[in-house]
Amino acid sequence: MRSNRFLSSLSRVVVAALALSVLAPVAAQAEKVKTKTALTSTGVVPGAGGVARLIVRTSTRGGFGVQASSLAPSSSYDVLVGGIKVATLPSDDTGYGRVRFSTGKVGENLVLGFDPRGEAIEIRGATGDDVLVGHVAAPAGSETDKACCIPGGEHTECEDRTPADCTALGGTSSAAGSCFPDPCGSARPPAASVVCCVPDNSGPLCEDRSQADCLTAGGSVVQADSCASDPCNAAPPSPDDHVQCCVAAYYVWACEDHTVAECEQLGGLDKGPGSCSPNPCGDVPPSIAHGICCLPSPAGDEVECEDFNATDCTAAGGVAKGTGGACDATTCADVPPPNPDVMCCVQPPLSGEVECESQTVSDCAAAGGFNKGAGVCAIDTCADVVPVETGVMCCEPNGGNNEIRCENHTLARCLADGGTSLGDGSCPAVDPCLQPSGSNSGAN
Repeated sequence: MRSNRFLSSLSRVVVAALALSVLAPVAAQAEKVKTKTALTSTGVVPGAGGVARLIVRTSTRGGFGVQASSLAPSSSYDVLVGGIKVATLPSDDTGYGRVRFSTGKVGENLVLGFDPRGEAIEIRGATGDDVLVGHVAAPAGSETDKACCIPGGEHTECEDRTPADCTALGGTSSAAGSCFPDPCGSARPPAASVVCCVPDNSGPLCEDRSQADCLTAGGSVVQADSCASDPCNAAPPSPDDHVQCCVAAYYVWACEDHTVAECEQLGGLDKGPGSCSPNPCGDVPPSIAHGICCLPSPAGDEVECEDFNATDCTAAGGVAKGTGGACDATTCADVPPPNPDVMCCVQPPLSGEVECESQTVSDCAAAGGFNKGAGVCAIDTCADVVPVETGVMCCEPNGGNNEIRCENHTLARCLADGGTSLGDGSCPAVDPCLQPSGSNSGAN
């Protein structure tokens, strides 16, 4: 017996351990990933070459580096990632230069405050011409996964999860594209201010923010003392260069191929050269001009999800739902319509029977109906509602023969059918109208 109880207890422990392993943080199981991306020469500096290296140790920790050779000796170049200047790369007297970043303080490495995965890399000269270009591959699942901040212990843990999985784990889904670097506030003290470059259609804007706020806004943390020297913007590129242009389109940003000038005219964000597949704009938070708004229909009987910013939404009588995500069948399920449909018991003008119809409260009242409240009409919904009009004895032609018979109708229905009313009441057993058509002398 003791052995059986022990085995039973052991089984429960094993099952519990397996269950916990399913929900265990991804960071604890993450394998080290190394990526090497060749930087291709544009021909501006003949013979120039370079490489970008990325190492992801966990979902929140890693390093990134760019090195180049055969550049112009003793010169300075801008390093752009996703269209934002993140560092300056100086070349020595042989034309060699490099810059390194890490999520933690490692030697003289710069702070890695951006995710280079899925982004264009540019080495740009002082004249605005790109010398070297490349594109770091996007991680698997990046189209659906977002950063998820999960409370636990002394720190909030970050995992790359779908919004649904994040909610199931008790976490909060962040607008940041990934946990690399950490947008949940555990990498730095929450109040610590950094220099943040936030995407904008007029060029990256420099702001002092916490690292968490910066990454959640789709920005990049850059190595600078302040925003005074505009550290986010590199030398402007040629207006004829083709770039990945992020154009605002209903809660999200769509990527389109445009020249720099065309992208600017469209109010888009320049993400640098490259292909729009996969979409490099998925990690850009929705524009403040867009938002999710639960707006009543013109009749007021339904609430529809529309694309309005918070100010316009409220002015139109809607309920603002923020800027994250997109409309679906449940987005506005918790917002009641101002004039909802009810079960309305009405008596049509050509019928003596009370019928149930789905109408708004105001339409039901205008029709003189009886409001039975919200619900779905059934065959007996209005069975207890007394007809508004008792009806008359109506002498009217009976089908295709020549007989005039008595029918119970409302006066309106009787006259509409070409009949003659014999007054209020119900037709008796002996039909008062039974006579050949054309000889009816009933009273009107």
